[in-house]
Amino acid sequence: MDKGLYPLDLLTGRSEDHIILDQRIGLPVHQDIIAPLLALKEKSLESGFDLQVISGFRSFKGQLNIWNFKAKGKRPLLNEKGIPLNYEELSEEEIVEAILRWSALPGASRHHWGTDIDIIDHRALPSKDYVVELNPQEVADDGIFGKFHLWLDDL
Repeated sequence: MDKGLYPLDLLTGRSEDHIILDQRIGLPVHQDIIAPLLALKEKSLESGFDLQVISGFRSFKGQLNIWNFKAKGKRPLLNEKGIPLNYEELSEEEIVEAILRWSALPGASRHHWGTDIDIIDHRALPSKDYVVELNPQEVADDGIFGKFHLWLDDL
């Protein structure tokens, strides 16, 4: 792949030519992050964590679905502290602001590149049924992923 500027389709999630599904990672990501990500995963295991990618490449359509579900009140809207907002009480402008606080505009997400990923410490999950939200409470120092985030910060 050309290391120069990406064509617009790659940058906006309308192409997957730069994406690979590596079974060791479990989700599609940019081919250039596989080796460093696997090295980080190994380092996490040595430190008592189990790095797991829970979100990798996201297509334009995938990002649009997230946006539309939030815009229609079918997914929670959160304030800056991760506390749910009452959709019915928000103006259209406030809905857009709330969505943009936590989700990129379709076509502008770094997930489209396949290099922006969301990771957790799988060992920290309280149960297999736990739904990860990636909110401030989960990643706070005393949150379920707090120790993992502190470890990442110290790398």
